[in-house]
Amino acid sequence: MTDGSRKKVSCGGFKPPPLIDIGFERYPRQTVFSAGMSGMKRSEKDIPLIITSAIKVNANRTQLSDCDERLSRTLEGVRAWMSIRAFRRIVVCDGSGFDMSRSLLQLNESGDTDITIEALCFQNDAPLVMQRGKGYGEGQIVQHALAHSRLVAEADAFTKCTAKLWVTNAAACLRHYNGTAALNLSGGFIPTCVDTRFYICSKAFYGSYLSGCHLSVDEDRHQYLEHCFFESIMGTRMYQNTMFPTPTIVGVSGSMGTLHQSSWRNNCIKDFRNVALHLIGR
Repeated sequence: MTDGSRKKVSCGGFKPPPLIDIGFERYPRQTVFSAGMSGMKRSEKDIPLIITSAIKVNANRTQLSDCDERLSRTLEGVRAWMSIRAFRRIVVCDGSGFDMSRSLLQLNESGDTDITIEALCFQNDAPLVMQRGKGYGEGQIVQHALAHSRLVAEADAFTKCTAKLWVTNAAACLRHYNGTAALNLSGGFIPTCVDTRFYICSKAFYGSYLSGCHLSVDEDRHQYLEHCFFESIMGTRMYQNTMFPTPTIVGVSGSMGTLHQSSWRNNCIKDFRNVALHLIGR
């Protein structure tokens, strides 16, 4: 929506949803930047993307710890998602109490007018995140977004991606989403874990199988969120919920502090494997 050459962006203006006490937060902070969503047809693009962020680090074993660098890389990721145009609704939820609303507003003013960005921030349970690891904090962030996001409340499903990362073929992953879950299984021909950096699922599936998995995370004992997800979905028709195509993940790993680029060769091998698993799981 434009007025001459200037874009109009409306900010906030709605009453926050009722507080749902989920054990680690007493008052949600929420800002929505909307730019002309009326009249659009509902499609896979209306599945919201939840970007899980922690600008101020609490977890151990995190190589990228500088707040300015983490903020810059997070905004770089949001900008990349806006360019990919796979989602029209983006929720950035920070679990370290860092308010990115001003930075996201500036980003939205200079970006695509068909995209609505919602900013949430809260303080998670820092002592438990330090004790259990970043997977515990990630679970709290997703729970907070599900409980307090207006954009997620309007949808039956959501996509989750870790901050500082983006998926260049996300649109193709959305097209093949079966309405239940699309999980990127890892660990050779016989999977042993779920790649939790990027997944798609219905809120019903998440509530039934994944919502409490972070409570079992204990990274000192090598019990990571990826393993907890996998253990929870064992016994379900998990091969029917295998993500296709394999997501091409790009960006910076906060844990390792290194650039990440999915290997085309490895993705092709995983695509063949996933087709085979899907046929086996019928």
